[in-house]
Amino acid sequence: AALMAGNKAADVLEKLAEGAEVTFRSSEALQKLSGKLRYDVPTKTFLVEVKEVERGKEKGKDAQGDNPGDEAARITLKEITRVRAKDYQQGHATQIALVIVAGTVQYCMIFGAKEVRDMWCRQLEDLCRQREALTRTQGALVQGLEGHHWSVQSVDLLDPLEAGKDFAVVLQLTLCHPLETPKVEHLFFRKGMSVQACKDMIADFQNVQGILATEGSSLYRMTKSLLMRDHTKDDVLSILERIEGLHFDRVANSAGRDPETLDIGDIQSFWRQTASELEALKKSMPDRIGDGGVGPTILGTILNRNIDKLTIINDTTAKMRIFIQQRNETSRSSPR
Repeated sequence: AALMAGNKAADVLEKLAEGAEVTFRSSEALQKLSGKLRYDVPTKTFLVEVKEVERGKEKGKDAQGDNPGDEAARITLKEITRVRAKDYQQGHATQIALVIVAGTVQYCMIFGAKEVRDMWCRQLEDLCRQREALTRTQGALVQGLEGHHWSVQSVDLLDPLEAGKDFAVVLQLTLCHPLETPKVEHLFFRKGMSVQACKDMIADFQNVQGILATEGSSLYRMTKSLLMRDHTKDDVLSILERIEGLHFDRVANSAGRDPETLDIGDIQSFWRQTASELEALKKSMPDRIGDGGVGPTILGTILNRNIDKLTIINDTTAKMRIFIQQRNETSRSSPR
């Protein structure tokens, strides 16, 4: 069906290109001229080619100096605003006319046969409708393109160490636009950057580069996640070091005391200190590594188990040291 419709349209355009004999006049030149009305498909222009003898009469001279096929009118399709078939009486004859309004000029084409005139009228109206539909589509497309934002085509995560030890995340973004050449931009995020600072930086980038708000939001979420991961990695290492540092013997050593020679009072003091600081560290976990998502939940569980394990180790160590000190004191106070 589509092939048949395409063939039919091609046949119609071929007929329009062949042309039809008409008597012609316009609001700019009221004198009637005889010629051929034809449609030039490549330029989408209607031409009225006046016969040589008619051109000679119009100029008030013989036709010897004129070229056959001179144009009396050139009407581009985009200029046409109205097409109307009209029959009217002139004396005893019926004039079979086609009225075309293009810009401020009105043209009247008199055909020899009604079916030919009607065919031209129908096809001219169809061409005008197609032109209007195409114009609306192109207008919407141009308007959309002119108002189109840059879009993020790709995001590459670069090694932040190449930018410097102070940076946690470095992004390379390829931006594209329907009317512009693609361009590459970089974003640098420092270690310890707050969530609000990250959000402000993405908002500034979005406004300066003219990217869509939705893409700016996606970029912010991704960057926030990367910063949190980097921040979490540093925090996890710091927490692990802190847990190891709260081992009973290390706390005593850091105070300049030998764990083996502590009296019972000092043992109990260090015991309470390690238990208190381990509990405080456990409570601070959600604030330091977050409590949303699978990653922070798993990390929190592992770190809490390490804290619980060290608490048991410290309890056992302290109890053992107290037992040893009590045994030693009993041994020293016992008579020999």
